[in-house]
Amino acid sequence: DGDDDGDGPDFVQAMEAEGYEDYFDDDNLGGSGESARLIQHIPDQLDSFTLEVGPFDAERIQSMVDNANNGDNTKDYNTKWTLLVNDVDRYIPSLASWMEHTFRFLPRWRRDDAQVSIAPSAGGGIGPHVDNYDVFLVQVAGSRRWSIDTSGKLTVAEEYDALVPDLSVRILNTTTTTNYQDLELQAGDVLYLPPRVVHWGTSTDHRDGCMTLSVGCRAPSAAELLMRVAEELSTSTLPSATARYQDVNLVSKIVNNNKTQQQQQQQRTGPSITHQVRNDMKSLLLDAVNDLVGNPEQESLWDQVLGTTLTSSNRYSDNALQAYDELEDDDYLEIWGTTPDQALARVLSMDNGCLVPVTGISFATSQLSGNEETTQDRLFAYGDMWQVDNDPKAAKIFELMEQGQALSASSVLQGISEPMRQVLQDLIAQGILYASTED
Repeated sequence: DGDDDGDGPDFVQAMEAEGYEDYFDDDNLGGSGESARLIQHIPDQLDSFTLEVGPFDAERIQSMVDNANNGDNTKDYNTKWTLLVNDVDRYIPSLASWMEHTFRFLPRWRRDDAQVSIAPSAGGGIGPHVDNYDVFLVQVAGSRRWSIDTSGKLTVAEEYDALVPDLSVRILNTTTTTNYQDLELQAGDVLYLPPRVVHWGTSTDHRDGCMTLSVGCRAPSAAELLMRVAEELSTSTLPSATARYQDVNLVSKIVNNNKTQQQQQQQRTGPSITHQVRNDMKSLLLDAVNDLVGNPEQESLWDQVLGTTLTSSNRYSDNALQAYDELEDDDYLEIWGTTPDQALARVLSMDNGCLVPVTGISFATSQLSGNEETTQDRLFAYGDMWQVDNDPKAAKIFELMEQGQALSASSVLQGISEPMRQVLQDLIAQGILYASTED
């Protein structure tokens, strides 16, 4: 049975997943690039897992598929393999649209990329493991049996202790527990798993192969946030960030320096890093962090740090954006112009013109109120920030972008302010928005 509190696996039948087969075919996945990984193993041998990282030759992958379909496999008859391809939503617009619609209950910055797992024959899988984030596993084609540890979440320390040694892929030794629940997913079924739950899936389809779509939820760790805070503090001019350690009794130490050598030796007893030094250094550090994170006067800075962190790219293939001045599509440039300002002007001049957010990157929005007369609307995308002040259209425009929806020239873009024009031009220039026409 599924839990609704987010603490246990939840098995959902047919969650709007019909028609997935149309999203994945040889044209989309055959020439997998650096975001692809090939995992091979011999069934029932946890120490046999191997990992290869792409790009892979499409003919080789097709040959492996043919061999699997004919009852033969790569290294020998017993070897099973699985191909993992990340960032699939960047290259399949229909999938990106489906994800925007289906996972609209999540903030856009919480949703990670779409990963596809392909096993051409029964027995394929990537082994027992844990994920650091919530994940939705959608069965696209064929069937897969999932074994899920019901004894609770695994800590990072427990994971390290349970890893099978000397492997290029993180595989957990499953002999330490017998508390497993088995579930079999058919095409259209969805399995939700919370973070740090041991699980592994095995293809059970002997005829048509097995394909599973994985949609994870981005979840920054405390350590990652602290690293970003430290990075910001390293260039900050806040008094707390630039403060340095100082002896409170340095003058008296100088006076004591005039004592005889024997007296000085008598005084210098015990460790030099004292309890007082530790406490002083701790206060120095915590004051700086709290000034950035907890001080209401620094809310704007903390909001910027958080927004840029949550939307920074963490994908396998970091090529989602193409700057406008790098475009080589002559037809596009002929229609929309050779510069971002021309593109925006032509969009705004057309009744059916629109600006469309690029797929495959994270967006976030925020709004700050400096006082009764100042409202700051912010858009975060790809680790960057844009801000417009006191603009009645800004919140709606940024919200539509975060939801992956087109910005229509005949509605939301009508009568935009000059600051908003500058923001849109910059987004076009960076490749975050592109010009198009509504159907």
